[in-house]
Amino acid sequence: MLATTSTGEASAGPLLRERGLEQYIRKKKLDPLSSYIPPILLARDQISIIAQALDTPDEARRLLREGFMEGFRTNARAVAEYGQAEGLLRDVFKALGTLNFTLFSGARDPDNITLDKEAAAAQVNAAVAAIDALLATVPEDTMREGQKVLEVLRENYSST
Repeated sequence: MLATTSTGEASAGPLLRERGLEQYIRKKKLDPLSSYIPPILLARDQISIIAQALDTPDEARRLLREGFMEGFRTNARAVAEYGQAEGLLRDVFKALGTLNFTLFSGARDPDNITLDKEAAAAQVNAAVAAIDALLATVPEDTMREGQKVLEVLRENYSST
């Protein structure tokens, strides 16, 4: 498991250091925390849209993989490293995995009978709540900065 040093560098951790393997692990310096916030907020919004697409499970599953969700794992891991919140990160990935499996099961049924839409909607809400819990580890000023960037992006997008 990677930890973050005070300079923002990823560290391989004591287990790898103890075994002498840390020198073989590539260490990438993390971008500023504020750069990860807008894409995660957009991905959270995209997950919320899935609740409206439950009539077509294939489309809903596509929303879990495209758009703002493409880089979600990387962004979420970075936020978890900054906030030292690996447990919350596991909760996010577990909630998304459960939702994905439910949608997959519903997509396999051509009559769309097996998809329990209420359960799927609850899983969407659980995934959004898990992301919100992860974002709660972000300092308020950094979160405000990320939200401002997101507002500017939305204004520029809506004006085009």
